[in-house]
Amino acid sequence: KGTSKSIVFESLGPDNIGGRTRAICIDRSNINRVWAGGVSGGLFVSNNKGNFWERVLPYVEAGANPFISSMTMTPDNTLYVATGSNEEGWGGNGVWYSTDFGTTWSSIPGTTNCTELASSDADNYVWLATATGVKKWKVGDAALTALTPTAGGCSALKVSKNGQVIVAAYGGNKTFVSSNGGLDFAD
Repeated sequence: KGTSKSIVFESLGPDNIGGRTRAICIDRSNINRVWAGGVSGGLFVSNNKGNFWERVLPYVEAGANPFISSMTMTPDNTLYVATGSNEEGWGGNGVWYSTDFGTTWSSIPGTTNCTELASSDADNYVWLATATGVKKWKVGDAALTALTPTAGGCSALKVSKNGQVIVAAYGGNKTFVSSNGGLDFAD
C-alpha cells in the first residue's frame, strides 16, 4: 500500500535580481553547491544548499549573456551554461563553460543558437540542442561535432546516464532517438 508524503517548499532566493529561474544545476563535486540561472538575471551560486545566494561576477565579467536557458555539469566538473532562447525570441551569446567552479569562463565557438544542454555520467561531452540540430563537444575539442538526425533545429534534448540513449525533439512534432550514443537516430 502506497503512502503519500507532504513536501513543503520554501523560497530561499535569489530574490535580489529580476527574472524567472530557468535552470538549476546541483554541483557534481559538492551537493551543497547549487547553480541557478535566470532568463534575465544572470548566474547565481549557493554554497549552502540554497540558504544564501550570490551572483557569479566572473561570469558577467567574461561577457556572458544574462539570458540563461539551460545548464549542465559533466563528470570532470565542467559547468556549462547556455544563453538565449529561440522559442521565446530573446537572444544569447552562446554556451559558456567553467572548469574551475565559476572562477573563469570561456565560450564554445559556434554556439549562438543553443537552447538546451545535456550530459551523461559516462563521459565529459556536453550535448547541445541548437537551431541547426544536435551537437556535442568537450573541453579540448577543436570544433563541435554534428549529430543531426534530420534537417532543422532541435528544441529539446535528453541523454541517458550511460550516454547511449539520446532523445531529440525537432519541429513538426518529430522525435528522434539514438540508442548507440548518437551514431544514428530513428524517428
